[in-house]
Amino acid sequence: MPAPMTPTTLEIGTIVAPHGIRGGVRIALHNRDSRALKVGMHVHLVGPLRRTVELLSVDYVPHKGQARVVLRGVDTRDAAELLRGVRVEAARDDLPPLEDDEFYLVDTLSRPVSRRVGDRLQPLGKVVDILSNGEQDLFEVEWADPRGAKVRWLMPILPQFIETLGASEIVVDLPEGMLPEELETLEARDTWPPAPEG
Repeated sequence: MPAPMTPTTLEIGTIVAPHGIRGGVRIALHNRDSRALKVGMHVHLVGPLRRTVELLSVDYVPHKGQARVVLRGVDTRDAAELLRGVRVEAARDDLPPLEDDEFYLVDTLSRPVSRRVGDRLQPLGKVVDILSNGEQDLFEVEWADPRGAKVRWLMPILPQFIETLGASEIVVDLPEGMLPEELETLEARDTWPPAPEG
């Protein structure tokens, strides 16, 4: 199976409100600790219309997981108010390089998920969304049974649960009880590669 295409831009936050009277806005960052936004950087505003703007100033508010920014061409509070809810994307090449054990959540979308059962891999579905419960991020994984019925389940995105995260597959090591009953009770015949006959 070919690896999913890597997006050239990454969504890093959402404009949640105006800030001040001269067109500033507050961006809620998906990664509360991110410091990727820099003065002079160009970002993409994704809403009813897509446009690219330059950041004229950036001020982080760590305890809120937000950044207060001024965008070129947004000069009034009314203009800033119109951007409420607009998503903010940045070019991947403009973001800091990742450490060996880091990855962008968006890169996991559509990747198959499996777990080891002895010396075999059991398919658990594919990542269809990234959610948050307010405390941590979660993979939403969709699995289809042999009859085509679909089951969705959630997995906290924690290092101890991820055995390997490759370009084409995520292999997980989960404690008992985290999977839906349909997946917990599957037999060896449902693992991959299939057991040899005879």
